[in-house]
Amino acid sequence: MLMLDDTEIREIEDGLQKRRSQLIEEISEKLRAARDPTSSEQADELIEVGDAAIADLLTHTSLAESQRDVQELQEIEAALARITDGSFGVCAQCGKEIEAARLQAHPTALRCIHCQEEYERTHAGPATPTL
Repeated sequence: MLMLDDTEIREIEDGLQKRRSQLIEEISEKLRAARDPTSSEQADELIEVGDAAIADLLTHTSLAESQRDVQELQEIEAALARITDGSFGVCAQCGKEIEAARLQAHPTALRCIHCQEEYERTHAGPATPTL
């Protein structure tokens, strides 16, 4: 099954819009929490009792979650723009249709599965050194 019909595209668009709203709320909540003086007071208390590593871990975890959320939001915005301009479901690399099953499972997909596999092979980061 290759091409999505209009109903399937609208269902995907609705799902993307719902996830977009969730992400905006989550990001806003994290920003509010970061500005909340009780959050920094709690971190200060942890540091005072010798748990600086835990305080750092909590801060870095929150930052990583926020960065992940922002990246997902950007991917959703781009997919919604592709729906609007009519390029949704077209592989950014080879120009062929992306399979419907792939788009339903991963609606922000930019590439068909073949091109994505090739992209991952050629753009993999350097191997992590081991001891």
